[in-house]
This record gives sequence, C-alpha cells and structure tokens, in this order.
Amino acid sequence: DVVRRRLAVDLLRIKPFAGAVVMGSAVFVMIGTFDALWALVHRDLGTSEWIANLGITLFALPLVILGPIGGRLSQTVGPFKVATGGLLMGALFLFLYGVMPTGGAIFAIAMVHSIFDGLTVSSTGVAVGLTVPEDRQAGAQGVLGAGQAMAAGAMAVITGALYEVSGRVAAYSMCAVVMVVLVVVGMWLARGEWSLKRPIAEVT
Repeated sequence: DVVRRRLAVDLLRIKPFAGAVVMGSAVFVMIGTFDALWALVHRDLGTSEWIANLGITLFALPLVILGPIGGRLSQTVGPFKVATGGLLMGALFLFLYGVMPTGGAIFAIAMVHSIFDGLTVSSTGVAVGLTVPEDRQAGAQGVLGAGQAMAAGAMAVITGALYEVSGRVAAYSMCAVVMVVLVVVGMWLARGEWSLKRPIAEVT
C-alpha cells in the first residue's frame, strides 16, 4: 500500500536534505534582499533610471542561459560543493553592493554576480533530488520551495526596514552575514554527504 502523507516535513529528518533546504533558503535570502533594495538603492544614489532597469533585466539572463550548464556542473562536482561556493561568492557580492560608491559600480558588480548565480543557483534543487527517495521527490521540492519563499519574504521586509533605519551598508552586510551562517549550518547538516554526486539510495 502507498502511504499517503499530507505534509512532507518528515523529510527534514534526513540531515543532508535539511542541509539542502537551508542552503536553498540562503539563495532566496539573497534574492529577497536584492529585489527589495535594488530600486531603492539606485534611486537614492541618483542612478539613471534606464541603468537600474537594464540591470535588473540583464541580471536574469544568465540564470536562463547558464542554468543547464549549472545543473551539469552540480552533477559533476557535487551540488553541495557548488552551492557552498556559489553562496559564499553571493554573500561577497551582497556586501560589495553595500560599499560600492556609485550605481554604475553596483551595476558592474551585479553583472558578474549574475554569472555566478547562473552557474550555481540550481545546485540546491539538485541536492534535494539526490538526498530523498524517488517516491518523495515532489514533496521534497515543495519543502524546498516553501523554505525559499519564507526566506525571501522575511529578508525583503527585514532588509528593507534596516535600509531605511541604518542605511545601505548595514542592510547588505546583514544579508551577507545571514547567508554565511546558513551556508555553515547547511554544510554541517550535510557533512556526511558533502561530496555527494549520486543519489544516496545508490551510494548506500
């Protein structure tokens, strides 16, 4: 008989899966902050509106173009390794957004950032697929999506408020710190499978 489950949160007992969800949430901590602050920062820096609009458009292109390459990279190198490298670089880019003196400099950093994201953001989804049983894949991706949505929403509110109160450096720096903390937690949870390249069911 097929066991029917209304929720898939029991999968979080699988530590590598929990690590993948934590790292996936870190991706959306970054996205929530980026989306919430991009227009505000460029407005306050006096950046030309067309540059701000072009930046947000161009940022998305590598995610589409490089996504398949990033997926193959995760399967070759290992999704946890790719996620760790990509998220730590992402944290660095977020910090740089806070200290760059002009909107043009932020635009240039964002273009480099988008390439790294294009090659790495799919890694947490790959990690989820490798760490849960085949018959639980849909539920596992749902848990990942829920964690990501909550992370993005929470960070958009928090960093937006922090930006208004304490400024750009504080808002972006806090995001970078939260990302690093989540990466460390994710690595710890997935420590037994950090080099995983094949489904756990095949490895064990």
